[in-house]
Amino acid sequence: LILIGGFVQLLAGFLAFRKYDHLGGAAFLTFSALWSSYGVTRVLCAAPVSGHLLDIGAGNTEGFTAGSIAFLVLNAFLIILASSFNVVLLCLTLVMELLTICFLLFTLENLPLPFEIVVLSILSIICFYGATASLTNCMFGKDLLMMGPPLLTVQSSKKDSEDPLPCVCPKSHLTSGLRTIAELLNTGAVCGVPTDTVYALAASCKHPEAIEKVYRIKDRPQEKPICIFISNLDQLRAASPPISPLLWEFMENVYPGGIGCIIRKGEWLKKLG
Repeated sequence: LILIGGFVQLLAGFLAFRKYDHLGGAAFLTFSALWSSYGVTRVLCAAPVSGHLLDIGAGNTEGFTAGSIAFLVLNAFLIILASSFNVVLLCLTLVMELLTICFLLFTLENLPLPFEIVVLSILSIICFYGATASLTNCMFGKDLLMMGPPLLTVQSSKKDSEDPLPCVCPKSHLTSGLRTIAELLNTGAVCGVPTDTVYALAASCKHPEAIEKVYRIKDRPQEKPICIFISNLDQLRAASPPISPLLWEFMENVYPGGIGCIIRKGEWLKKLG
């Protein structure tokens, strides 16, 4: 189970990095290394290795002790950083510090079993609640399960507090951010969205005034058209473009994909928006 916990924390670290949570990613990868080291040591001490038990007794503990102390120092920095995020992450780093102490006492053959059981039980509860809260809040886009406020906050300057952002800035890599962008487009707003190269201005075809805003913002000549994005081929089929059955079959096989098809423009374009 300890090794499984190490693998899960390794996976959580990579997922945190994908969400641009660098502190969470660094913390989980560090905990994965500690958790796996602790598990491997316990397994090797309990299982025969080449017919003999792994001996980390007196005179053979320097490496394990040094590693435990290194984890203690590293995790102390993580505790300071976690205190500026939320209570759950802070509690997790504090319990991991206790677990590191367990590892250190184990290498010194002075680990009380009740202490180890209590630490592992508390760690399991915190990990279960933290994972459940993170998953629930991410799925619903709101804080349904509290993670707790940060204990350390950086005081912003007076100018920053008086000058709010001129527009809504949702995070496009989160589901809640995408939902916010969709709601803004449906209300006739203009959004800046990332593409594979640069940011682009987007507006809904349902709101002609929003299209006019795009032209005004970019100072784009009215005779110069802009791109229209559709979600599927059914939207294009409803506009009845002059496309041959062979081309329809080709597009159904390759889209969505990175292939462009050039067809003759006409009045059918007005049906798209």
